[in-house]
Amino acid sequence: MDKERLTEILGSNKPIDVFYNTKPIWIQSVKGHTVTVGFMDGTQPKDVLMQDLYERNLDEKDLYLEKLTKYSMQ
Repeated sequence: MDKERLTEILGSNKPIDVFYNTKPIWIQSVKGHTVTVGFMDGTQPKDVLMQDLYERNLDEKDLYLEKLTKYSMQ
């Protein structure tokens, strides 16, 4: 996920499903490219890279582009 999309999600009035390693999360804080996430299953909060977060409800083209961007940044 990029910073622009993360900002949109944080500013949204509606819930948006965001995931990290297939687990649903909520965003607790953002510092640079590091995001502190809480896990819906009660797992301890964790600091993760913004690029490792994703949305499930992306259409196929957007999902492909997001994955391509993620792997090209590594």
